[in-house]
Amino acid sequence: MKRLNLKTENIILCAVFFLLCIGMPAVWAVQLITGTESAAESEENRTLAEFPEVNSLRALAAFPAGFETWMSDHLFLKAEAVSMKTFVETEVFGELDSDTVILGTKKPWLFYKANDGQPLETYKRTNLFTGEELAEITENVDTLRSELADAGIGFVLMITPGKEQVYSEYMPSSIKVAENETRTEQL
Repeated sequence: MKRLNLKTENIILCAVFFLLCIGMPAVWAVQLITGTESAAESEENRTLAEFPEVNSLRALAAFPAGFETWMSDHLFLKAEAVSMKTFVETEVFGELDSDTVILGTKKPWLFYKANDGQPLETYKRTNLFTGEELAEITENVDTLRSELADAGIGFVLMITPGKEQVYSEYMPSSIKVAENETRTEQL
């Protein structure tokens, strides 16, 4: 492959630098002035930060933090940068830097690490019920069943499996399952 001469390389480098330093902020400013919705605004499931107002000394003191929050929400090409980061993590490194989900073996499968129901611990069989919890569940179910029977209503208890159990073939092999009974089997 033929290498470009030094002058051409410098011109290309200057053009890229110009686009990054001048071109992108200019497009961002035009987007801001015209009120065009950015990708972040259409993809976020929340209200983005408003530009901070300065109408008092207290507001002036809070302006830097407010501006930083606003800038973080409205950063030009933020959604694209986040998508690129996720693509590189998953496709190049085969991992996902997340506190809440794990990447499954088949993409795009994601499994919750932490949630209200502790799905990962339930899958690994590490959060079994204690004797007291089982006694309380039994008492609650018996009470509900007798109240429904008094009203002439039949009672059926159905325990549905979690996503982790249904799609366990997509769970990474690094997640080890203990050799004991499941929470469902305990019940």
